[in-house]
Amino acid sequence: MAVDMQQLLRSASQQPWGPGRELDAKICELHHRLLEVEGRLGTEEEQPEDLETARTVGHDLRNKLMIFLYKRGQHVLSAKVA
Repeated sequence: MAVDMQQLLRSASQQPWGPGRELDAKICELHHRLLEVEGRLGTEEEQPEDLETARTVGHDLRNKLMIFLYKRGQHVLSAKVA
């Protein structure tokens, strides 16, 4: 699953984001937010809500990964049928 997450993040980070790539823009935004929050954990800059924010954003990213994997699977299936 870690490999799939890396593939998702790499794909989502490729700009420009235009119509039809709203999910990619959201994934990139969530990833940057997670990196920012995780970078503060355990430091003097840590905020009281950072741990919960990291959990929530991580959960959102995993959900987006499931959508990505589903769409990729649908694309592969439609290519095999054609």
